[in-house]
Amino acid sequence: MHKRLLKISLAFFTICFLFSCSLLNTNVQGSSQFTEVTVTIKANVTAKVFISNLYKGYTPLSIKLGIGKYPLRLEANGYITFETVLEVKINGPTTFDFNLQPVSSTSTSTTSSGKKTKLKVTADIPCGVYSNGIKIGVTPLDIEIRPGTYIIKVVPMDKSYQPKEEKINISAGQVIELKFTFKTSPTTYNVTIQTNVPAQVILNGSVVGNTPLTLNLAAGNYNIGLNPLTPGFQPQQNSIIVSSNQVFNFTLQAISYNISINTNIPCTVIINNSKMGRTPLNINLAPGTYTVTLNPEVAGYNSQTQTITVTQPNQVFNFTLQQTTGNIVFNIPNDAKVFINNQIINFKSSQPITLAPGTYTIRIDYHGLTITKTITIVSGQTITISLALDILIN
Repeated sequence: MHKRLLKISLAFFTICFLFSCSLLNTNVQGSSQFTEVTVTIKANVTAKVFISNLYKGYTPLSIKLGIGKYPLRLEANGYITFETVLEVKINGPTTFDFNLQPVSSTSTSTTSSGKKTKLKVTADIPCGVYSNGIKIGVTPLDIEIRPGTYIIKVVPMDKSYQPKEEKINISAGQVIELKFTFKTSPTTYNVTIQTNVPAQVILNGSVVGNTPLTLNLAAGNYNIGLNPLTPGFQPQQNSIIVSSNQVFNFTLQAISYNISINTNIPCTVIINNSKMGRTPLNINLAPGTYTVTLNPEVAGYNSQTQTITVTQPNQVFNFTLQQTTGNIVFNIPNDAKVFINNQIINFKSSQPITLAPGTYTIRIDYHGLTITKTITIVSGQTITISLALDILIN
């Protein structure tokens, strides 16, 4: 009798155990019946399909599933993982279309209707991350957490910075991104750089533009290089101190070469209509072309105007000024002898002889007759002398 009761008890226990296992399996993996239904899973992007945590392929995917509920997960690069529960019914829908959201750059975004949430924490300096007082990692942090209310605290590893915290309330299916900033942006000022000629501006070794130029600079010391864009000027290096909105004016110096101007007689030198001195003259001029006028300081010479081009240092320009002249005409027989300042000359009657301005002694010898006369030659005049030493000035 006891053996019979024992057998009945064992049979009953076995049946209960198998029934419990069946229920447990249904709760973990999703219920199913023998009847299968072909379902199609689609998404707005090509995504990996996981059913009951098993990879099944890519969307769009057609697959046979038994009647029941199945955990479904869709994954795609650049998109937030989508999770839901797929329910397969005999007379229910057979096509399931899901919309995956791209990864958001905003601080908070809803990702799906599932129960998991994600928390992302970044900072501009390395920090430890704490949730409700418990350390959960270091920045940058990207984890899944349960929905709820949390106090997220970031503690900089550089102890010269103070910790910061933020209280968040995460709902199911949200991704929250917290960004902490510890470094303060420096105050900048408007700095204008001006030059007397256009110039390229080099700031601390980097080309930043051409003058006139306005820059936004933080307070501090800077090295400014100026390369003239106009020929004939020298580059310049400067240091500036920025402490407010400021304007810096710089004058680039013209390149100058020392040149010499020489003449055969003393002259006043006028360059481009400006009196510069008297010869011999040494002067500094920038490269270029100039008009030089030479006015003689000695009577009997003509002024002279020339163009010079300065291209290199130590150039020498030599000029010879020409004397002014007058004429003398002898209306005497050709066989007479004529002396000018005791020098016999060849002449022809009534033909002019050119002489520089000045005073001369004239002597005429003709058949034992000697006649002497002193005359003055003036520029542009003609003197005519006859045998009777009648002088005619024209």
